[in-house]
Amino acid sequence: AVFPVDENVWFPALMIAITLPLSIYMLARILKAGRTPPESMRKSEFVSENNQMNDMEKNMPMKSNPPPVRKGFWGRVAETAGASASPPKLIMWSYLSWYIMVVILMEKSTTKPFKDAVIIMALIGFVLNANAYDGFKTKASKQISSGKVVDTSITHFLVSNWSSTFRLFLIPYCVSSYAGLASSSPEGSFESVFPMDRYVWGPALVVAVDTPAIVCTLYYFVQYRADEEEFARSSQVYPRESLT
Repeated sequence: AVFPVDENVWFPALMIAITLPLSIYMLARILKAGRTPPESMRKSEFVSENNQMNDMEKNMPMKSNPPPVRKGFWGRVAETAGASASPPKLIMWSYLSWYIMVVILMEKSTTKPFKDAVIIMALIGFVLNANAYDGFKTKASKQISSGKVVDTSITHFLVSNWSSTFRLFLIPYCVSSYAGLASSSPEGSFESVFPMDRYVWGPALVVAVDTPAIVCTLYYFVQYRADEEEFARSSQVYPRESLT
């Protein structure tokens, strides 16, 4: 019909057709988010500022600030998701997706690289987290010297930085097992650290490029819902009738 039969034609075309639109969409959303604040936040600020101006014009004391309201469900989710949608984290999502896809699709002659990687993970991960804890204590000591009360226990460090702790163990495991997989594969399966089989690197490339786009899309959706939730709360604190 209208589809090329040659794999050297349709396969690269398919890869580009899948990855390019999502990549452009993700880049556009990142640039737009950096320039323009969410519409609901602008509305919330407008309502708050107008209430304060009305109070000043009437020569009345300013209304006391309402007690801090605990963030809603979407606000808490947005805070958690925001840490996973920063540019460095998006690159790590891409690398992790590539690793998972290559490990799944490559034919493995032995499981020894994955067993050895556990030992490497324990040794290197312990050293990395020990250094991270040392930096955590140094930062906390500066806050303590300024009069703040800061918990410097290991338990508090692990609880408050659990994602970083897990990541510092996961990275050595992935690097070690991937290198072991590449070195133990049959001759010609890898060129340096890149698989040569297009049915391995092709799907891995698609997933590695699309995963950051999906993460960004989910984050913007959650942030949009959080902004709507915050705007609804601010409308209850500062009702529109007070503007008239």
